[in-house]
Amino acid sequence: LLKQYFDNINIDIIYALPRQTVNEVKKDIKEFLKLDIPHISTYSLIIEKNTMIKIKNIKPISEELDREMYDTICKLLYRRGFHHYEVSNFSRYGFESNHNLCYWNNQEYYGFGLSSHGFINGVRYENTKSLTKYLKGEYRKEEFFLSKREDMENEVMLGLRKLDGINVEEFFNKFEVNIQDEFNIMPYLKNKSLVMNGKNLCIAKDKIYVMNDILVGVLGEKEYEEEKVNN
Repeated sequence: LLKQYFDNINIDIIYALPRQTVNEVKKDIKEFLKLDIPHISTYSLIIEKNTMIKIKNIKPISEELDREMYDTICKLLYRRGFHHYEVSNFSRYGFESNHNLCYWNNQEYYGFGLSSHGFINGVRYENTKSLTKYLKGEYRKEEFFLSKREDMENEVMLGLRKLDGINVEEFFNKFEVNIQDEFNIMPYLKNKSLVMNGKNLCIAKDKIYVMNDILVGVLGEKEYEEEKVNN
């Protein structure tokens, strides 16, 4: 039915469910591929506070099994010609999500409706969760103006989610500083967690799964993290 009206269709999959097996993940992906859709987003289950899963004390699967599922998904989609352009997103070439790329490129966007977020003119905001307040025109729950440092941190944190990474020349043109002078880049280039691909600074493909650890180090205290990485 959707294909009658839309060319670009996305399916989300949440994997790493309690008691789920790698074979079940393979089956799910193969079923999605039969639908011949151009975009698939994959997310490892995170057990959040105050959810029924957390309340029932259901435990997450092991990190090793989670990693095996992630690698399995990547291999299956690579074989079918999907472009892995962001840590959780795969598409046919030309069908990447413009909406999400706006976030990952640290560009501005409006957020309308309850609980929505926006980023306009250097201000990040979150709207109220209260329908009563929203109908009265009291839209904002909170808003704050980003400092240059905070904006640069967002540029790094979001940009390194993309497999193409961050164009260092564009970073300099935007902020008038070299990225390696502001962030803890060099130790991660030395240990090959980060790589330079032309003008682009990227997380190494075999390190994507531990991206969060790398980001914490890159954004952390330079002297402390350099010592930590070198040791």
